[in-house]
Amino acid sequence: MPTTEFFSFAAAVAWSGLWINLVIIPFFNKGEKLHQDYKEKGSLDAAFAAIESNRLLPTLASIFERAREAQEDKRSRIDMEALLQSVDFLPDLEQLEHALQAKRSIEECYKLLHALASRLWKWGLFHGFVTLLLPVSWLNVLPDSIWILVIRILIPVAWGLSLVWLVRLMFVFHKQMAIFVVARKYSGRLPRHDISSS
Repeated sequence: MPTTEFFSFAAAVAWSGLWINLVIIPFFNKGEKLHQDYKEKGSLDAAFAAIESNRLLPTLASIFERAREAQEDKRSRIDMEALLQSVDFLPDLEQLEHALQAKRSIEECYKLLHALASRLWKWGLFHGFVTLLLPVSWLNVLPDSIWILVIRILIPVAWGLSLVWLVRLMFVFHKQMAIFVVARKYSGRLPRHDISSS
């Protein structure tokens, strides 16, 4: 084996090892680690409970109080249609919608993190495999044919595209993780426009 081919194989193995350590190993169990850190330890449930106790329940209590104050005879049966037409519940309904949206966004963010972690290690494995094929496709031992030429073109293209896709997925994962942490941290607090209006 000539020296250049040996160095190309060594470089491919080193590059694959780098991506194994950067992507495959850390993200292979990332879904389980997310589950342990946020579901099992209860911090995700604590964020939901904070949203419910600080935003949902006070808003529902406010709606109930408005309905009770609007009722003329407290002993009679409530006429819901007349009550809904006489009391303005829209500000409270907007606050309810914001609280429910906060819960949905945290849950969707958590699910997206799981999906991204799963994609990352799989794409890392694919990139490592294509990296090892790269020096093999340029061996001079292979016969000259149109199929070998196509393989010599497709493998570097697959290598480049998988590298770009991996880097992109890593940035998306870390951005999504930052969004998730911030959303969970501020889950029980009122949105900024609600704080200024009170």
